[in-house]
Formats: sequence, C-alpha cells, structure tokens
Amino acid sequence: MADVHVEAHSQANEQIVWVLKGKMEFRLGSEQRICGQGDVVVIPGGMEHEAWFREDTEVIDFFAPPRVACSPFPALRARARTSLQRSASML
Repeated sequence: MADVHVEAHSQANEQIVWVLKGKMEFRLGSEQRICGQGDVVVIPGGMEHEAWFREDTEVIDFFAPPRVACSPFPALRARARTSLQRSASML
C-alpha cells in the first residue's frame, strides 16, 4: 500500500504493528516517528494513533485480546457474540 493515511483513532484492544517492508510514519499520542522494516510498535488500548504510508509498505497487525468479532471464522464470531451476551446479562 502507498499514499494511504489511516485517520486518528483508538480502540479498546492493545495493537501491535510489525513493519515487514517499507516505511510507516506514525503518531502515537503526541509522539511521532518513522518506522521501517523490522520495527515493531506497541499501541496501548485507548491510545489515539494514526499512520501514513507514503511508499509501498507491508505490515502485520496483532490485537490483544484478539478481535474475534472481526474474525473471518464464523464459529469464533458466534462464540464472541455468545460471550458478550452472557456478560451483558450479568450486569
């Protein structure tokens, strides 16, 4: 991917970004840096961040806990829904 801007956002899950190829300009909170091949960025849950990919770049994102609601596996999505419903009924 090149010429891509990921708008400022945050999520509840911790996110880990591993840069496989290329460069990523990255803002985490008020800190800004350029990350290259082999770099790893750890984004705490709830922390605002954004990224710019100005050249062909490949990254792998990991989320902890896993974002099973977005999983391509229907059984995991169903299990996540059931778990959330069970938690909500306990409130």
